[in-house]
Parts: sequence; structure tokens; C-alpha cells
Amino acid sequence: MTDGFNLLDCPWIPCMRAADGAWEDLSLRDVLVRAHELREIVDPSPLVTVSLHRLLLAFLHRVFGPASIDEWAALWERGSWDPDPIDRYCERWRNRFNLFDPTYPFYQTPAVDASYAKPVAGIVHGMMLGNYLTLFDHSVATDPPALSPAQAARYLVAYQAFDVGGMISYQSRHGEEASVAKYTKAGPLTTSAVALVKGRNLFQTLMLNLHAYNGADGLPFHFTDDSAAWERDEHPTPRERRPSGYVDLLTWQSRRVRLLPESADGNAAPVVRYAVIMKGEQFPDGWNPADYEPMVAFRKSLKPRDGVPPWFPIGFQEDRALWRDSLALFQSVSGQSARPKMLDWVAGLAAEGPLGSRARFALDLYGMVTDQANVTLWRHERLPLPAPLLNDRERYELLQEALGLAERVSTLLVNDVVTVTGADGKTRKLPSPLRVFAQTLAAPDDAVTPSPTTVRSIAKSLAPSAVFWSRLAVPFSQLVSDLGGDIAGDPLARWTREIQRTAQVAFRGVIHSLDSSARALKAAARAERAFNRLLREMLTGYLPAREEETDEPAA
Repeated sequence: MTDGFNLLDCPWIPCMRAADGAWEDLSLRDVLVRAHELREIVDPSPLVTVSLHRLLLAFLHRVFGPASIDEWAALWERGSWDPDPIDRYCERWRNRFNLFDPTYPFYQTPAVDASYAKPVAGIVHGMMLGNYLTLFDHSVATDPPALSPAQAARYLVAYQAFDVGGMISYQSRHGEEASVAKYTKAGPLTTSAVALVKGRNLFQTLMLNLHAYNGADGLPFHFTDDSAAWERDEHPTPRERRPSGYVDLLTWQSRRVRLLPESADGNAAPVVRYAVIMKGEQFPDGWNPADYEPMVAFRKSLKPRDGVPPWFPIGFQEDRALWRDSLALFQSVSGQSARPKMLDWVAGLAAEGPLGSRARFALDLYGMVTDQANVTLWRHERLPLPAPLLNDRERYELLQEALGLAERVSTLLVNDVVTVTGADGKTRKLPSPLRVFAQTLAAPDDAVTPSPTTVRSIAKSLAPSAVFWSRLAVPFSQLVSDLGGDIAGDPLARWTREIQRTAQVAFRGVIHSLDSSARALKAAARAERAFNRLLREMLTGYLPAREEETDEPAA
């Protein structure tokens, strides 16, 4: 069946209108022509959301460039895109955007044989959260979920970027060798937190992420012969190669996929229940994405393995919010971390005039966490993005100090030792207040030494640090916003008070959550004395003396 669904004409991209906040699915062409009227693109899956933005950016680069800041500024000042060059490009490549074209189906490889088909759920990351087989009963193989063409297109775009990798089907009955095609690397963004600068509307958002596109000048990296996936006459094969250019990277075909449309009962539109999914094009071993990928921050490994690039992408962790690693997002540190090249670009636009040195935007981060071949969670985080923080080292160092203070205070909330630096500059290691609590609860008689296993078990069951970090997320966003404004006086005072109050609430919340027995009360009193004493020492110099002396949470 080859019923057409052309992505240039058919609605499939979920958009929110700026005027009334209503949702509407639009075609690729209409999204771009009406971008100034749209607030944003948002899919329930953050992986789909960011992948759709990258697809649109690739399209825009092939239409508009821009080759320089001056060309970029002219586009920005216009406030919307001229539909004429968009329409000319659409007409030139129209057949390559047909999802079910028999020769060049969009983002697919028609040469893979349909006899290797599996349920289309394999390309839907929402159906892979946790162990796929535990979420779907065995009937999925004989009666798989049906995707509309619009759904299939959205998931397909995300799948090419975010598939987890591992063992995969190959054309064993058609002469394909297992050594070449049975195992595939993860998609190019699987382990990354992908950054997207957000403006007031979709036009601004796409423009802010539309990096200068000039391979001869190394923008965003050196290349000579670039092309988008849909512009290539040759189909992907299970081979290793380097991206030919930036748009090739944005539209990388890491998998050979073939969607198999079929008629739906009582519905003229086709549905997709099955797809062939096989290994596609892979980056060669030793290829360093930190030199090319502009929407991801990287950190340098202290002990890189042989043959593995020393720079690895910063990604999401299940038990750690990404804002705690935001230093690596806002500025680079030579030999240690590299912020997304896209933020270098935005910083330049702010410093050189088109945006203005005091511009403020938002930074959205999208990604997932995996456990072997399973997706355990999606995540979407948002931070303020004041331009001064991108270019001013003093503001960066204030943020560094603020995060360092929070990390030090958080050690009071774990079952470990606490390192405290005294006024004389000497450091000493003391049991954490949580350990004091667990030890006293396990053995209220000081003459008895409690079992280390019991102490660890009690402390682990309390876990106030999770409460501490989750409650600091909103104050941290306020801190970042504040650091984009006037930093005269004491810019960290409000943050320090938030740390003090949040640590007190988190600690007291867990130690007073147990029973009111004499043993529990004794443990709580002893632990709280230790906690208050150590907290005062850690906050010395950050708060006025009167506030340092109080043991009560700030009002």
C-alpha cells in the first residue's frame, strides 16, 4: 500500500498558537511560514519535541543558510520567514517528504525486506519505558498498536536520534552478515541532554538555534559537501562514516527503517502497525562528537579509555537534576568542560549586537536515562538563560560559588563524614548528623557500638538529600535569573537563606517523622544539635551574624 502522506502538506507537528494557546497540528511547511504566530512545538515525549526542532533547523539551513552574523541579523529583524524560498525548496524536494513513497520514503530505507517486520512499538520510546515486555502483554506481537501517519512520522524522527542500540534485526536470509549488521551503536543523542534556546515564539526559538552555516569558515564546524537525509539519492547502509556536514548530522540516519502502512477499518487514512528496523549508519570508533555536535555540553574524562574520545556528553541522571551541573552549560572551562556550541553562538549574538548584551531567554534541556537497552525515564528541564551569564566571568564565578555551597551543605544530609573547614583554614572530618541520628537510634546506650549495617540501613531509609535538592530547583532558577541583572551588594544572600531554610526543613522533616519514643527523641535531639552546629560553620561568611546564629528556619 502506498497511500501518500506528505509531511510538507499534511498536519503532523503539534503546535501551540501564541494568540490563544490552542493546540493545532500543522504541516512542516505551515509550521515554518506561521512560526511567528506559534508559541512553541510540544509533544508529550521530550525526545520527539527536540527531534522535531532539529529537523526544522536542518530544513531552514538548506533554505536560508545563514552564512554569517549579518545574514542571521537580517532574518531576525524581519520577524518571520519569507515563504517564497521555503515554497521553492518544498517543490524541489516534495517527493522526498512522502512518508510512504515507494522509492524515497521520508527518513526510511525501502530496500529492507518486509518479511523482517516487527510491531511498530519498537520505534516508540513511550512504549519502551522500563522493560518493554513488562509494559505490553504478549498480544502486542499479533495485535500491535496502530499509529496514525502523523504519529509514525513524529516517532520516526525521534527514533533516528535516540534509539538505545544493542542487538537488532538484520537480513539474515538475504546474505547480510551478522558481524556487520547484528549489533548497532546507540543513536547520536541517546546519552545526551540536548539544549534548545527558547524565545518568545517559535520563530525566535528556531532563529536562536539557527547557527551560522558556513563550512568553509568552520561554522559550526568545517565541512565541504553537506546534504540532508532527504537530499541523498543513496539509501543508508550498515556502515561507518563521518557526517559530511552539519545538516547531515542533524538528519543522521542511524537506523534503516521501513514503515509498513495498511488500511484501517472504516478509515480512508492508513495506519502503521508494523515496521522493519535495522542497523543504519554509524559514527566510526574514535569520532569525537564534542568537535561537531553544537546542542550538547561535554565534559572531559579524567581517565579516558584507549580508543575512546576523552570528551563525553553531559546527560541526565535518574537521581540528580541537571541544574546541579549547569556550570558546564553556561560557560566552558579549558580542558574540563565545554558548553554547547549553540550557546557560544548566542553569546556572540548578544555581545556583537543583534540580540543585545542584556537579552534574556530560556534554556530547555531534553533527553532520557537508559539502563542497558531499556529507557527508564524521559526528562525535560528548563533554566533561565540571561545573556550576561554567558559572557561575564564574574557572574559565572558567583554561580560556581553558589552551587559549591549547596553541595557542601548537602553533605549534612547523607550517611557519611562531613568535611568542615574552620576559621584557621584547617579541615576536619566529622560524622554527618544523619549518621549521628542513625547511630543513636540503633544504640541509645553510648556504651554499645551499633552495627554499621544497621546504621547504614537506617540512614538510607531517610534520604533527606532528595527533598533538599528537589526543593532548591525553583530557588536556583531565581538565582540564575538574578545573576543576569545587577550583582552589586550581596547577590548570593537570598540563595544562602534558601539553602539554610531548605536544609533545615529537609533534615527536621525526616528525623521527626519517626515515633515519639524516648529513643527516637534522644536521637533527634543529638542529631539536630550536630546539624545546627555544622550548618552554622558552613554558612559563616555568607549570612549576617544574626542570621548565622539562629537555629530556626527563615520565615
